[in-house]
Amino acid sequence: MHYLVFILSFLTFLNFSILFIPNDTSASSSKYPFQFKLQLVLKKYQNISRKGGWPLLDNGKTLRQGSSDLKRISILRKRLLLSGDLNPESKSNNKFDANLLKAVKRFQHRHGLLVDGLVGRMTQEALNVSVEHRVKQIKSNLNRKLWKNGTSDPQHILVNIADLKLSVIEKSHIIQEMRVIVGKDYRQTPLFSEKILYIVLNPYWYIPETIILKDFLPKIKKDLTFLKKNHIELYSNWKGEIYTITPEVIEWDTLDSHNLNFQFRQTPGPHNSMGRIKFIFPNDHAVFLHSTPDTFIFKMQSRAYSSGCIRIEDPVWLASYLTKNLTNWSREKILSVIDKGTPTKIELKSQVPIHIKYFTVWIDLNGLVHFRKDIYNRES
Repeated sequence: MHYLVFILSFLTFLNFSILFIPNDTSASSSKYPFQFKLQLVLKKYQNISRKGGWPLLDNGKTLRQGSSDLKRISILRKRLLLSGDLNPESKSNNKFDANLLKAVKRFQHRHGLLVDGLVGRMTQEALNVSVEHRVKQIKSNLNRKLWKNGTSDPQHILVNIADLKLSVIEKSHIIQEMRVIVGKDYRQTPLFSEKILYIVLNPYWYIPETIILKDFLPKIKKDLTFLKKNHIELYSNWKGEIYTITPEVIEWDTLDSHNLNFQFRQTPGPHNSMGRIKFIFPNDHAVFLHSTPDTFIFKMQSRAYSSGCIRIEDPVWLASYLTKNLTNWSREKILSVIDKGTPTKIELKSQVPIHIKYFTVWIDLNGLVHFRKDIYNRES
């Protein structure tokens, strides 16, 4: 398992071969170990750049073990040797052998790609990112504002948007991690830290106005049955005297941001966009964790599909973990309540911090340098 927050305890990282980083007693390295270690990585990549960088792989058929494209395989070997993925002691040849296969898989793992050992389009794109661009990425991630605050809590949850992963941490050890779906580029998930206060099973979805206006209203104007098909109810408001509104009495064609004076709510159930569980940590962005009925998205490499909130792959595990100190709750009870379909709020005694960060470069516990795509174009 890998993740950036655990850089605090690693001892090594790999470049050309395994490099043991000496202990440093200076105040800067002990106070900000991530910065110190990443600076060493930066020097290694700058050194590669000064020597001319690494070669680019020409377009061609997918390379795999046993491939006979000697020219491209030779370039691939040089490229992976320079980045430290191919063991320099491996036999020098132009074959796609077992050693090169291992190196390709190592590279894919470090870049968040499917680890299949095949050098196809996505792997070639990552291979052909210049060392100068990687240097720029490293410098961007050395920005103290990104990593300075929050991730030293003994127990916490970390979401790295760029890695599309959520990790649960206890005493600098990952005890669980899962894939997440984050905000689209034009509805980016914000960066902040809070504490998870409660969980809701079988939640209603109180639909934000921006989603109503941009996503739902055009569909409703075309087909009024859209509301019924999607189990959406209309209400006057959420304060004072609340009453339901019949969709047929609304002049939908004239509705816009100036006269939208009622509320939309989706009922609980398997159809609900929140899924069956949501995790609340009050914040100014109205962002929270939740499950989703669209679980197929978790199998995709690119998962920036939400409207800002974070959908998680295994919400039942996380709910069980957060309620483990509550005597009346267990995984079995959580599943039982979900099956009944009744909206249920669970107040948490232990309020676990959650940190939503954006790292495109980090070093894992095994000393491997990881890179991810800058999906929100924050480093351009």
